[in-house]
Amino acid sequence: MTAVEEVLAEDDRDAKIKALVDAGKTQAEAEAEVEREEGVVEFKLDGRTMKSYPPNEGQLVFMMAALGRGQSQEQRFASMVNIMMESLRDSDQDYFEGRLLTRDPKERLPMKQIEAIFEYLVEEWFARPTQPSSDSVSSPPSDGQN
Repeated sequence: MTAVEEVLAEDDRDAKIKALVDAGKTQAEAEAEVEREEGVVEFKLDGRTMKSYPPNEGQLVFMMAALGRGQSQEQRFASMVNIMMESLRDSDQDYFEGRLLTRDPKERLPMKQIEAIFEYLVEEWFARPTQPSSDSVSSPPSDGQN
């Protein structure tokens, strides 16, 4: 990130905080909300935009342990779903859970799609370049419904 880009990003952050304060939040609440939104990864599921927050340090430790050696494939998959659920905003958690637990097999999310979404999230959380590599933006995994 260049010095100019850093200044612009900081100005944008300050403007978001000011707008939240003007809307009635305290300075601390506004700063926390803006910080929480930084690094959010969006993806589409059934045409719905889902938001996933990057893991904090504790969640990262859990993720490495839960997906590491000594775990069965079933345990790894369960951990993957738990990590995804905890990363989603509340309304998206409800929607995702509903798609996982539906009795209709045609509506249920296939394991391959869940794995593709998880891989996309992990790539976005941890492989974000410090400088843009090009003007093009990569697309999130397709859910086949767009």
